[in-house]
Amino acid sequence: MAHQDLLTTDSFLAAAERALDANSASEALKQFLPDPPSKDVDDAVLGPQSTGRTAELFSQSTPPLVPLVCFAAEIRGLNSQIDAASVISPLREVLSHPDLHSNLLHMPRLVSQLAHAVAEKASLFPGLCATDILEQLYKVLSHEYQGVTNVHAPLLSELIRTSQIQKAEHVCRGTDITKSDFTLYLPRALGFLEYLYLAGMIYLQIGAYDEALHMWETAVSLPLEPVQAHQCASLKRAILLRLLRDGSIPSAETFFPFLDAVACSNYKRECNVYFEFAQAYGAYVLDSQNLLCDLVENSKLGFEGDNTLGLVEQCLQARPKHAICSLARVYKTFPLSHLTVFLGLESHEATFYHLQELSADETIQYEVTEWDLPNHLHSIPVPDGVLSMDAGRELVHFTQPTSNAQAFHQSLALALVSETRSSTLLKNDLTNIVLSQDVMSRILSFSGGTTFATDNREDDLMADT
Repeated sequence: MAHQDLLTTDSFLAAAERALDANSASEALKQFLPDPPSKDVDDAVLGPQSTGRTAELFSQSTPPLVPLVCFAAEIRGLNSQIDAASVISPLREVLSHPDLHSNLLHMPRLVSQLAHAVAEKASLFPGLCATDILEQLYKVLSHEYQGVTNVHAPLLSELIRTSQIQKAEHVCRGTDITKSDFTLYLPRALGFLEYLYLAGMIYLQIGAYDEALHMWETAVSLPLEPVQAHQCASLKRAILLRLLRDGSIPSAETFFPFLDAVACSNYKRECNVYFEFAQAYGAYVLDSQNLLCDLVENSKLGFEGDNTLGLVEQCLQARPKHAICSLARVYKTFPLSHLTVFLGLESHEATFYHLQELSADETIQYEVTEWDLPNHLHSIPVPDGVLSMDAGRELVHFTQPTSNAQAFHQSLALALVSETRSSTLLKNDLTNIVLSQDVMSRILSFSGGTTFATDNREDDLMADT
């Protein structure tokens, strides 16, 4: 730009001389903080020999903003481990300035550029002690403030890179996104989106699925145009995590509560393969497991490029449990051999593994009994097919689920909320569907399946059919 051609070392020194306090410094130095940063401006700040003047400019009478502008430029231009190590001591001196907090609030762009420069150089130059610098900035800005700052995302990025998940969790737990100040602490929405995405990644790693979904779905719900990269990345992971936790995804209205048709269309286009995966995942029908695996294989390169293949594989591993719960809503007793085939598993041992996991987390309880079935009950109707095979004698009886069953199927709660919002319409639709010939014939078919009763059971085994 034309005005940048006029920026010289002399003009920077003149600006530094006018910086008598935080307010005057922010006015005098803002021209040396272009967005994005410029190498020409950095060269002007650092001088012809690129020696830097941070120590020269820093004194009790100089606002800390002046040397921080130099440090940001110097860190962006680091070329060696020795240079990185030499920055640490004077930078720590500036970060301990008693008026640093009030000064930083005058130049949030400087905070963002400095923090991102430190995070970007961290892997190249360990001597920079990036975690210490970012934690100090975070500590200063978070004094009596619980919202998100420009430092949150670079700090989380560095903590993830160095596998300091416990520290990262502490940062996330201590941050309330609803108390974020989007003027002094976080003037750009992109910094907020980046934090939401990274916080979701942290919560995912520690198994806090509800918190991860809250972060990602908040990112998706922000009405930004065009849709940002971190929003698409958050939606992809939110879809997969919903499948992992619930076995299905909610309606588009739940994912995009505040967005217009254009933004929703952009999301669906950018995340199309994930919506296809979710649709195939939630179809608990015969042979669906094989079809789903084929879809994943065909889309493997895309999942790898998004760094979501690991989460996709977790979903595949969890799917038999969701399928068991889906089947248990229809049948109360089901032959073990038929259940193994329906789930697409290779052995009864694999089926027992998933049954035991469901029992351990108190999602559903089961018992295995032996019984000689009449010949006409060996052929069993299931969604989209019929299992025609010898049922054997081992039967899986699903007992009443415990109170924790709702935790495994959060989608039921979403369905209840949706019904409350439009109860009349939904009740009419439900009546029409339930009384349709297709549904009634299927109910009659299921009722003639393998459910049976014994003399010594308190619960009626026909109760759920």
